[in-house]
Amino acid sequence: MAAVRVAKQSFTLMVAASLVSGTLAIALEMILMRLATRYMGSASDGTTAALTLYLLGLLAGAALVLKLNESGQGRGYTRYLPLLTLLAVAAASAGLGFLSTLPTPALPLVNIYNGLPLSCLVIFIPALLVGTIFPLLLTLCARFYFGSEESYRQSSEAGTAGGTSPGQVLLLYLVSNLGSALGAVASAVWLMPRLGISNALYFTGAGWLPVLLLLTPLLLQLKPQADHAPPAVPNPNKATDQDPDQATDVELAEAIVSTSRPYTYAGVFIASLAALLFECLSIRLLALICGASFVTTTSAITATLLGIALGTRFSLLFPSSKNTRLVITAALAISALGLASTIVMVPHLANVFQALRQLTYEGAAEADRHARWLAYLYPRLITALVFCVPAATALSFVFPLAARGASRSADMLKLYIAGGAGSALAPILLVTLLSNSQLLATTSVLEFSLRILTVLLTALSVIGLAGCLRGKKATEAILTKAICAGAITLALLVVLGLRPVTAGKLDLGLSFVSPKAAIKSIVADDQLSRRIYYREGRSATVSVLVNDSTNTMVLRSDGKVEGTTPLDYDKPAPATDLPTQELLAILPIVWRDAATDGPPTNCFIIGYGTGTTAATILSAAPSIKLQVAEIEPALLEGAANFRRNTAIVPRQAVTTGDARHILAQSKEQFDLIISQPAEPWVQGSTNLYSQEFYQLVKSRLRKNGSYCQWLQLYGMDRQGLVSALKTIQLVFPDCLIYHPRGAGEILVLAFERDGTSALDAATRQKNMDETKTISILKELGLGDPGEVDKRVLLRGDRLRQALKKWQEIEPGAGLISDDNMALEQDTLPEIESAEKSIRTNLELLQNAADKN
Repeated sequence: MAAVRVAKQSFTLMVAASLVSGTLAIALEMILMRLATRYMGSASDGTTAALTLYLLGLLAGAALVLKLNESGQGRGYTRYLPLLTLLAVAAASAGLGFLSTLPTPALPLVNIYNGLPLSCLVIFIPALLVGTIFPLLLTLCARFYFGSEESYRQSSEAGTAGGTSPGQVLLLYLVSNLGSALGAVASAVWLMPRLGISNALYFTGAGWLPVLLLLTPLLLQLKPQADHAPPAVPNPNKATDQDPDQATDVELAEAIVSTSRPYTYAGVFIASLAALLFECLSIRLLALICGASFVTTTSAITATLLGIALGTRFSLLFPSSKNTRLVITAALAISALGLASTIVMVPHLANVFQALRQLTYEGAAEADRHARWLAYLYPRLITALVFCVPAATALSFVFPLAARGASRSADMLKLYIAGGAGSALAPILLVTLLSNSQLLATTSVLEFSLRILTVLLTALSVIGLAGCLRGKKATEAILTKAICAGAITLALLVVLGLRPVTAGKLDLGLSFVSPKAAIKSIVADDQLSRRIYYREGRSATVSVLVNDSTNTMVLRSDGKVEGTTPLDYDKPAPATDLPTQELLAILPIVWRDAATDGPPTNCFIIGYGTGTTAATILSAAPSIKLQVAEIEPALLEGAANFRRNTAIVPRQAVTTGDARHILAQSKEQFDLIISQPAEPWVQGSTNLYSQEFYQLVKSRLRKNGSYCQWLQLYGMDRQGLVSALKTIQLVFPDCLIYHPRGAGEILVLAFERDGTSALDAATRQKNMDETKTISILKELGLGDPGEVDKRVLLRGDRLRQALKKWQEIEPGAGLISDDNMALEQDTLPEIESAEKSIRTNLELLQNAADKN
C-alpha cells in the first residue's frame, strides 16, 4: 500500500508539473509570436515564422530525448536532466527578455529572410529546451515508481491500470493541453498587456522554477529500475502470410505499433498536419468575421487547445483494441467528419458572432472599461469555441488512440514526434496556399483548404478501411467498420454537395458596425454594393466594393474599410474620406519653407491604400522621387481598380514588404515621410505608433523634413488619444494637429526642425502657388491659407501645454513603446462605440484649442 501511495503522490506531482509547464510553454510561444510580429511587421509572417520555428524546436527536443533513451546514455543522469533543462529554459526566457529590449534595426530577430541564424537562436533553441519537458515526463512516468517498461507494456496489452499505462501518460498530455489553453488566454489578456513583452519573458522564465520545485523531490527519491529485456520481435517463421493486424495475440502484445507502423505514423502525421492547419485557417477566418486583433488570434488558439484536450479525454473512454489499423481508421473518419462540420458552419459564423455581440454588449456601452473590454472579448472567444472545438476535438482523436496501442514508451514518443513533424509543416503550407493568386479566384481559399483537408483525411480513412476488410477475420468489429464507412460518406457528401461560400458572407466587417444592428440589415446594406475584387492574401483578405447609389468605391482589408473614394469624381460623393487621403500628401508640402529649403525631392509612404495619397503627391510635385511600401500584395491588386490613382503611380515606385523594416534598412534621407497605418487594434499595427518607430522616422528625415500620419478619433478613448499624441510629441517637439472637415480622424504633421509649424501664411501661400497643390485644395474648399488655418486645432507650444493638462486628466496615459501593448489593448473595447469616441475626442481637442 505504501508503494501505491507513493506512486499516486508522485503522479500527482507530475500532473501539476504538466499543467504548469503546458501553461508556460504556450505563454512563451505567444510572446515569441508578438516578438516576431514586431520585427517582421506582418502579423501573418510573424506568426508563421514563430510557429514554424517553435514547433520545429519542440520536435527537435522530443527527438533528442528519444535518442538519449534509445542509446541508453540518459540512464545515468535521468534524474538530473529535467532539472538542468528547466534551469536552461528559465535562463533562455530571461535572455530573451533582455534581447527584446534592444532596438529593432539592430536586431532583426525573426526576419526569416535576413536573420535566419539569429531566428533559430532566439526561437528554436528555447523551443528545443521546452520540447524536452513533456518527453522527459513521459520517460519518467514509464521508468520509475509508476512502473517499468515491462509493466507499461503489460498495461498496454490488457488496458488495465496496473503500473503505468498509456492512459496515464495521455492524462499528462491532456493536462498539458489544458494548461496551454489557460496560458494562451493569460499571456494575451493579462501578461503582455500588463507587463510588456520583456517583463513577460522574465515572468515566464521565473515560472519554470515552480515546475523545478515540483519535480525535485520526486527525482531525488526515485531510483531507476533495471531495464527489462526489449520486447521480443515476432518470429519471422510464424504467420508470415497473415495480415499484420490479424497476427496472434502474443505477437500483437509484443509489437502493437510496429506491425502497423507505416499506416499509424502516416495517420498521426496527417491528423497533426490537419489540426494545426485548421488552427491557422480558423485564425484567418475568425479575423475576417471578428476583426484581425490579437484577441481574435488568441481566441482561436485557446479554442483549438481546448478541443485537443477534449479529444484526448474522449479517446480515453474508448475501449482498448488490438486492431490498431481499425482504431486509426475510425479516428481519421471522425476527424474528417469534424472538419466537414466546420465547412457547414462557415457561412453562419457572421450570424453567430453578431448575435453574441448583441447579447454581451447590452448594458456595457456605458459601463467601465473593464466591462467594455469583456464585452469585446466574449463574443470572439465564444465564436471561436463554437467554430473550433468540434473539429479540433475530432482531429485530436488520432494521436491518443494510436498512443494507446503503443507497446513501449519509446513508441509513444515516436508517435509524438510524427505529430510534431506534421504540425511544423502546417504554417508554411498555408502561406503557400494563400500566396497562390491563381488558386480558386471565384471562392474562398480558406474554405477550399478545409475541403482539401477533409478529402485528405477521408482518403486515408478509405485506405485504412480497405486494409481492415482484407484477411481472414474481416467480419470482426463489423459495427466499427460500418461507422467508419458512414462517417466517410457523410464527410464526402458535405465536401462535394455543399455549395462554396460567397465572399459576402465573410468580409462584412462586423467589428466596425454597430452591435445593435441586425445581421439582415448588415447583409442588405452589403448587397447594395458590387464586389469587383476579392482575394485572401498572405496577411489580409482584401476586397473592393462599388456602390452606384452613393457614388463610392471602397477598399476593405479583413472587412475594415481602408479607404473610400468617389466612383465618378465629377459627381458628388459626400461619404468618402478623400479629403483625408489627399491632405496627407498636401499638408507636408504646404508647411515647408521652400524658399530656404527648396522643393521636396523625395518622399516615403507607408501603406499604399487606394493609391490616392501617392497619386496626390505626384500630382502636386511631379518631379519628386516617390517610394511606397505596402505589406500585402493582394492590396496592390485590389487598389489597381482605383484607376485614377494607380494610373499616376509608377509600379516601380511601390515595394512589397514591411515598411518599417524597409525604412530601417534604407540609407536614404527623405524630405517627406507619410504614414497610413491600420488602426492600432489591428494585430501588428501598434508598432507604427511607438516611440521607437518615430525615432526611426526622425533619423530618416532631412533637417528640413516633415512626417505626416492620420490618427483615428473613433475607437479610441481619451487616454489612448493622449498616449498617442504624447508619444509623437516627445520625439517631434514641434508638430500640429489638423482636422479635416467632418472627418473621424485627425492628421498629425510633425517637423524635424522646431518652429516650422509656425510658418507664416505668406510663405504657405507661395508654396501653394509654386506647386500644383492649390487646385487640389480648392477642390476640398481650402483654396487659401486662411481656410487651411481654420482646420488647425493645435500646434507647437500650445500642443505641449495641452498635453500637460491632459496628463492631469488622464494620468494613466503613458508612452507607447515596442515593448508594451497598451494602445492595442486599450483601444479594443472602444471599437464598439465609434461615434461616441469621435465626439469625446473632438471636444477634448477643440476645448484645448479654444482655451489657447
